[in-house]
Amino acid sequence: MKELSEATQNVFCTLEDEIERKYMDAYLSELVMDTKMREKIIESKGFCNNHLYKMLIIASKPESPDGHGVALTTQSIIEKFIQDLHINKKRM
Repeated sequence: MKELSEATQNVFCTLEDEIERKYMDAYLSELVMDTKMREKIIESKGFCNNHLYKMLIIASKPESPDGHGVALTTQSIIEKFIQDLHINKKRM
């Protein structure tokens, strides 16, 4: 029974990794410079730490589709965060 559980877990982990990799590849090659997608990511305050780290690893490789786009998106997220801090500071 334990072997079946481990095998099932391995299948799900493999599927999860594959879907995650496909999404990151699609994002880096097609969506990173899409204005509407970028706005959604900025408004959501970016990716979680885990996925941003994985994306940075992928984007830093020479064969990466668009490391520059990740840098621009990250910069926009940081700028929005700073704007929000200034707005909240003025309210206090």
